[in-house]
Amino acid sequence: MPRSVRLASQSSGASAPSPTVPCQVWADTGTNRMKKRNSANTDWLDMGEIDSTLREAVSAGMFVVGAGAAIAYTATYTPAVTSLTDNLTLDTIAIAANTGASTFARNGITAKPIVGLGHAALSGGEFAANSRISLKYSLTLDAWILITASGGNAMSGRLLNIQVFSTAGTFTYIPTAGT
Repeated sequence: MPRSVRLASQSSGASAPSPTVPCQVWADTGTNRMKKRNSANTDWLDMGEIDSTLREAVSAGMFVVGAGAAIAYTATYTPAVTSLTDNLTLDTIAIAANTGASTFARNGITAKPIVGLGHAALSGGEFAANSRISLKYSLTLDAWILITASGGNAMSGRLLNIQVFSTAGTFTYIPTAGT
């Protein structure tokens, strides 16, 4: 006997689609949440905010080519990144090496400073021209944290101070502020 197969497309709307099938995707426009039907077809699983889910899907497959200048970086994402949320991570290609303290703005929204993993302003050389960089927004810092860079010395840290002990004996090490 032939088997009946039902195809379901991705759905959107303020109310759940009917009938449902296992693993069906639904953009719930009433709550602005992306949902997926569980494999038993008994409940909807919340996958997150619609915009962030789409952004993650886009970013997972590509880097957005950046624009701007050596310390003022910009990028345009599709779909547009229209708001900043804590821990939002974006990937782009830096069009020029950074030469000092830098900023990043996406989709024409106000630029925010880029800081290193230690939360200090960039000093220059953290990433090279045409390098892929990942930035994570920190609501607490109101800044982008440089997570990774494919060129430059983003992960190497900075030398803040050297203390030389030229004679034998017992010495007390006093760390420099910020170390």
